[in-house]
Amino acid sequence: MLGGAERERHAALPPTRRRRHLLGRIAAKDAVRRLLWAEGADEVYPAEIALHNDDSGRPVVTGVHGRDLGEGLTVSLAHCAEAAVALARRGPCGIDLEEVTARPAGTVDAACGPEERALLARTVAAGDESEALWFTRFWAAKEAVAKERGTGLGGRPGDFRVTAARQDLLRVEHAGSAWEVRCGQVAAPAGLPERMYVVAWTTGGAEPVSQSVSQSVSQSVRRAGMTTEATTPTTPVADESTVLARIAALLRELPDAGLEDAEIGRDTLFHDDLELESIDLVSLAGLLREEYGDRVNLALFVADLELDEIIELTVGRLADYVVASLRATEES
Repeated sequence: MLGGAERERHAALPPTRRRRHLLGRIAAKDAVRRLLWAEGADEVYPAEIALHNDDSGRPVVTGVHGRDLGEGLTVSLAHCAEAAVALARRGPCGIDLEEVTARPAGTVDAACGPEERALLARTVAAGDESEALWFTRFWAAKEAVAKERGTGLGGRPGDFRVTAARQDLLRVEHAGSAWEVRCGQVAAPAGLPERMYVVAWTTGGAEPVSQSVSQSVSQSVRRAGMTTEATTPTTPVADESTVLARIAALLRELPDAGLEDAEIGRDTLFHDDLELESIDLVSLAGLLREEYGDRVNLALFVADLELDEIIELTVGRLADYVVASLRATEES
């Protein structure tokens, strides 16, 4: 499945990351092979397809051992728990995979703006499906569009707004354009832990958003009485060791992150050591907001970081930010 250079990169990964890395590579190479077969190619072997990430973290495929992949081939992949998905096509595309699970109460507030929360509430009330399932659809759609753009969410999931939703199709708006995002559900195969996943994908085709549509959505939200209120901080203590211990406890509370027994200290890396997904960081943002109020905004903190800083972010650096934010409020 992997070529020589890919095997070396795989072997150099921490053991906890190897399975997901391999699952993603298998899914991506299978997606490319299926595309090439649909275009009339004969046998295509996995080792003839090399996969790496560019400087922004976006997957890039190239042909090796004489295999020509042609022009304009793009691939997007996602993995979650024991599953992985990928999409390949001639043109832009983005795909995401998320497990359907209950999230901390503050997660929705951290991930969605007031207009989205109103839409989410109306959608849940109109049917018999859970908020957990609908929120997972919203989140996966945001991620799919962010991947199609090649930017990621950048710590600002609220900038990618779901403005219309049904079970199989959502509309996401960002920076004056809109995307249609297809959506489906899939269960884990037999023999694996019982999980239900949402898969969301888009193949580009962004179109400008008319001003009249944006205004009508805002007006409907105001008529529904949706407002954004500041939360009251519950823990005013700004002591480094106390904050660090509290962040570690909140991380262990994250649903399905598998951190219940994890050793978490100042030097623990969110990316390499804890292997947190974007949705986990949003859940953490919600928990921090519940704990400390609006004085601590994880989304804004991450948005100011460069990609390499995000990858190297430690629990200690986050704790320092929280302490500084709390003390700045106390002094003002």
